[in-house]
Amino acid sequence: MSEHIRIGRHELWREPDTGFICLLNDGTVDEQHATAMLEAMTTLAGELAPDEPVYVLTDNRKAAGFTSGARKIFATGNGARNKAYVAIFGVSALVGASLKLLLKAISAISSAPTKVEISADEAQARAWLSAQRRLNSAQVGKT
Repeated sequence: MSEHIRIGRHELWREPDTGFICLLNDGTVDEQHATAMLEAMTTLAGELAPDEPVYVLTDNRKAAGFTSGARKIFATGNGARNKAYVAIFGVSALVGASLKLLLKAISAISSAPTKVEISADEAQARAWLSAQRRLNSAQVGKT
């Protein structure tokens, strides 16, 4: 089981039963938080094979937003090597749309593509990630 990594009031961990990397945003994400979050995500994803996708469940119910510096760090500092599926819940439609744009920008400049889903709630987010895993497993089985 992965230990919980605290970054300010934010928290990351890898669920042992699902393998999802969970991110709980609590408050504003600033530059220091963003840098530490990327490092923590790399550490948690480092347990995976390079061709194994990363499934990220992001809880933003307590999030207050991202500073412009944090957005820049996420957009330019992503050294991900794994394809990523990110399910975000707990945001308004406007915040969800801006997060989706940010993650699409990251995916465009990253060597590892990212697919994003804004979900109404945690159950829907988990269901989407599970469906992505099933699709990937089925594709791997066909090769």
